[in-house]
Amino acid sequence: MDVGQIGFHRQKDVKTVTVEKKVNEILSRLEMTKVERFPDLAAEKECRDREERNEKKIPNSGNGKERKRRNEEEKGNG
Repeated sequence: MDVGQIGFHRQKDVKTVTVEKKVNEILSRLEMTKVERFPDLAAEKECRDREERNEKKIPNSGNGKERKRRNEEEKGNG
């Protein structure tokens, strides 16, 4: 199987449609709206992980009294 090729488990569930004549007007409109993106997934994941780590650090920061007060507020609300 080639890269990007799609396989189906049950061939009888596959629906095929035959096009008698292609309409170039429709195809050209579709081509104009097509957007290809090549995201840097590793950088996005690192950024998301960094933000999550910073969110975890915020409740634990501060002195002991401040942390106790925040914990009591969370218990009262939850």
